[in-house]
Amino acid sequence: MGWLWIVNLRNRFEGHLGIDRAQTPCFNWLAFNMRRLVQSFILVLALTSGCAQLKPARNSAPGPAVTRQQVLETAAAYANHHWHGSAANIYHGLDKTNVWIDTPDEEFWGPGGWYSDGRTNIGVPYCWGGASTLAEFDRGLLQGRPAGYQFKGPRKSHGDSALPVGVDCSGFVSCCWGLYARRSTYDIGEICEQLPGYDDLRPGDAVNKPYAHVILFVGWVDGTHQKMRVFESGHAKRGDDPNIYTRVHEGTYDRDWLMQHGFVALRYKDIVESQ
Repeated sequence: MGWLWIVNLRNRFEGHLGIDRAQTPCFNWLAFNMRRLVQSFILVLALTSGCAQLKPARNSAPGPAVTRQQVLETAAAYANHHWHGSAANIYHGLDKTNVWIDTPDEEFWGPGGWYSDGRTNIGVPYCWGGASTLAEFDRGLLQGRPAGYQFKGPRKSHGDSALPVGVDCSGFVSCCWGLYARRSTYDIGEICEQLPGYDDLRPGDAVNKPYAHVILFVGWVDGTHQKMRVFESGHAKRGDDPNIYTRVHEGTYDRDWLMQHGFVALRYKDIVESQ
């Protein structure tokens, strides 16, 4: 667009002065440099006006520094969050982007599904691709948005949806760490240090298997370090307990099982010791 404007300006200028470019080579030099000057001005104007904002590198600032105590307090708030769902928060169908959504409500899911009859639900529901804050979740309920997004049986479609509210496993950890943007199990390691082993874990660290599941480490059940306490959204062993697979909860994992299935210990680079 800027180039066409310059050409028109040059042509009008030539016509007004009666200049023949074929007989005036110096005019071509002047017009060429005019074009470069104006193009540079347009570029600077676009960059400074917000029309072409430069985005910072993804890993430059994943989030603010956060203490271990803050991480665990946030995790507990998600696991103990009390809420009430209604028929307006039940959804089984396609969203506007043709992603099929199934909310893990009791009528659809069975035991472990969330209640829509006025009973109190505890724990933010699992939501594939979700990373809702508690305030966003509560606001979404009042707006009649789907509460959670979970798979039961073969997936009917793939992809995230902006319609439901809740958190999936990596969205939950991202919220607990205070990240500016949700990370997935396959790239959360980019903002973490991989620890030598499970014995190096401290409260607020994570145990992750890319493309599978991530959990937030709370502590060891006893001094043998054979079983760990965790917070998580969903569950790595889906068939064990359908009640906890649909929401954020506190639970335990056997160390040997995690090791056998390829889970690694991670520490968020901006986590600091509690004051």
